[in-house]
Amino acid sequence: IESHRELLEFLEKADLDYRKMKGAEALLYDPYFTQEFSSFFAYSFNQLSNDLLKQQAYWDLDLLLEFQNCILPEYVPEAYRKILAYIEDLLYMLRNLSWEKFSEDESILDFIFESGWIGFMNKLPSGFSSHRDEIVEQLIAVSLRFQFKASWRYLHSIMEALGKLEKNEFNQAEIERIDEVFQKNISVRFGKTTVNTDSGAGRYVGIIIWFIIMAIIRSTSCNSDRSTLADLKPITFISDNEINTTEQQNERKFISFLDSLNTGKQSQAVTREASFTGMQPFRDIGDDPLAARVDSLTVNNQSGYDVVYLYFKDVPGHHLSGIMTKLYSTYIKNGDARKVYIQPDNGRTYFLLGEDWGKLKKPEELSYTNEDGKVTQSFVIDHFFRKQFTLKQPYLSRPIFIDKSTTIRTLSGYQNLNYGNDSNIITILDLVRENNIVKLEARGKLVVKSSVASLSVPDSTNLKHP
Repeated sequence: IESHRELLEFLEKADLDYRKMKGAEALLYDPYFTQEFSSFFAYSFNQLSNDLLKQQAYWDLDLLLEFQNCILPEYVPEAYRKILAYIEDLLYMLRNLSWEKFSEDESILDFIFESGWIGFMNKLPSGFSSHRDEIVEQLIAVSLRFQFKASWRYLHSIMEALGKLEKNEFNQAEIERIDEVFQKNISVRFGKTTVNTDSGAGRYVGIIIWFIIMAIIRSTSCNSDRSTLADLKPITFISDNEINTTEQQNERKFISFLDSLNTGKQSQAVTREASFTGMQPFRDIGDDPLAARVDSLTVNNQSGYDVVYLYFKDVPGHHLSGIMTKLYSTYIKNGDARKVYIQPDNGRTYFLLGEDWGKLKKPEELSYTNEDGKVTQSFVIDHFFRKQFTLKQPYLSRPIFIDKSTTIRTLSGYQNLNYGNDSNIITILDLVRENNIVKLEARGKLVVKSSVASLSVPDSTNLKHP
């Protein structure tokens, strides 16, 4: 053990370095080691599981389960105690989830769409099969309760995610049957549901009948063999043609709109208001980046300007689904640092720089259009900087990509912003000012790149100025 310090760290402190632990794999599966140290391993496994579940670090849980074969059967209850408690809490939440509660916090179901969570659940040992089946059943029940409230596309996204979970054959058939109904009801009208009232009975999934069937199935097939899925391949990069095209175009319109407020004007007519690090700059559109979860990084603002941080995450189903990509935003004052969360290999990050944030005396309106060029929704931007960044915004016109691996995006077309790689420290993005130029420099475990090309913004930006 002394020759494998990373293993000692895990046994003593429940601290896991996955890559280094792989180097001790031969020892981990040695029968003598397993016999002697399985109890200690189970204890640390349980402690680390608890910490990762609190952080919603599902990718790390997926990696931790790579080493579960080191746990002997007699120590399984201790090793999975916190995971079992998490599943029981999750089931309780799903059973009691109402539309009103979901409307208050839509991120409560975001875990379904994370491939790290899918991988973690699928790697749990066979003793968790019935729990996994019940999670599937409860999520189906949630989808049925949310009919005619949530968008059909969001409900379809839940069914798609459930299709990747291991489950029994009945649940698989139910997912396919219900999703067929959801797909028929999908209307490409950006979150607005079009329902054929004349054929409502045929298009509405019978909730009461479904619950009766499920009660019978649960009583007769709790111990049935589950179907085996092919090895799960996590999605590491969503290319432009794999996400909703209109959402992406409207995201670019929003960025272009902010840039239009910045360029060509010496100052905006603004009533200054108190600003602070961590406040929400766009209350009607943005969410707190702490809710994005998965992986954390720190933005250190030493640019000489205040900064609005913008992170667009590609997630199916949210309150602006079909209109704009999910936006997480926050305000960071000059000289301050702010911890934020992102999902590596997913989405785009931008920075808007300026001074004297306040309320616009003449609010600006941004209208979003659908594929037919019709206005679907408008947003009023009523707060902005009085003094803008005097030059072209360097990290507003070119998106920043944050990946786990250098292989996700080749260097062709991207500029690497990392000046120090250290897999043991949290990633830090430094906005610094050198010779009247603001630069972004990155250090830490994540790979940070900027697009060499500027944003391609559609011609039909459709801006209004009331």
